[in-house]
Formats: sequence, structure tokens, C-alpha cells
Amino acid sequence: MQRPQEPRPGPLSGAEQDRTIVRVRYVSSPDDERSRQLRFVAVGVWNTIFAYGVWASLQFLLGARLDYLVILVLAWPIAVLNAFVCQRRLVFRSTGPIRTELPRFSTVYVASLAASLVLLPILLQVLPFNIYVIQAGFTVAVVILSYLAHRSFSFGTKSARSPSTSNGGDR
Repeated sequence: MQRPQEPRPGPLSGAEQDRTIVRVRYVSSPDDERSRQLRFVAVGVWNTIFAYGVWASLQFLLGARLDYLVILVLAWPIAVLNAFVCQRRLVFRSTGPIRTELPRFSTVYVASLAASLVLLPILLQVLPFNIYVIQAGFTVAVVILSYLAHRSFSFGTKSARSPSTSNGGDR
């Protein structure tokens, strides 16, 4: 014998439905600049933790055998690929061709790698901090500067520059 089903609640009243639609529209407005910036911060935190973790792990495991600059270069492609996937999908929601976006994205990080390769030895000599603290500070600076570069160059499509004209999806 089947149990009688509980009656389902009826449709939302007009006012409740309007509020629900407004909320859904606001939450699903993916290319709003403020929303993109907040997503970038969240993804940037993850990318920073991930990149620093990869670098610190390699430094810990290989630091006695390899120069710290070699370790920096080894950690770089792993961190950049992770950052590309996260930023492309979660921040900029790009549907552009990977074959053009990945090289542009990587160019931004090549600049940061070059700056790190030049500045890290100098900062180690000048500042009273160890390599872990200096690299952490440098990484934070890269996160901030890379948003501007990725917004206008890496994923510099019309939708990335003009949020109001984007459909905001991978359609």
C-alpha cells in the first residue's frame, strides 16, 4: 500500500517570484566587473597557495641539490597551467581558443618569472628575510599585477572588456 504524498507547495506569489528572479539574475551575472574581480581574488588566493606550495615543496625536496633559481623555473609551468585553467574557466569565463589564450597568458607569467629571476637574488642580499618570505611577498605582487594584464591582454576579448555585452557562458 502506497503512502499518500504530501501536497507540494504551490507556485510562488508574484512578489516572491520577482524577488527570486532578481536574485538569480544578480547571482548569475558572471561578467559584471565587480563579480569578476571578486572571482579573481578567490582564484588568486587558490593560485597563490598552489604556486607557493609547488615551489616550496620543490625547494624543500630539491633545494640541497639544485640552485633555488632552477627550482623556481621548474615550479613555474606547473603553477601557470593551474592558473590558466582556473582563470580561464572561473574568472574570465572565456570561450576563446586555447591556442591563442594560453600563449598570451603565459607571456604575462614569463614577465613575472623574469622579474623574479632578477629580483630574487637581489632581494635575498638586501632584505633580512629568508627565501620563503621574499618569494611569498613577490607572489602577492604578481597576483595583483596579473589581473590587469589578464583582463586586457590574455583574455582581452570584447566580453572581458565590456561586461554588459557578454552572454557570460561557454555557449
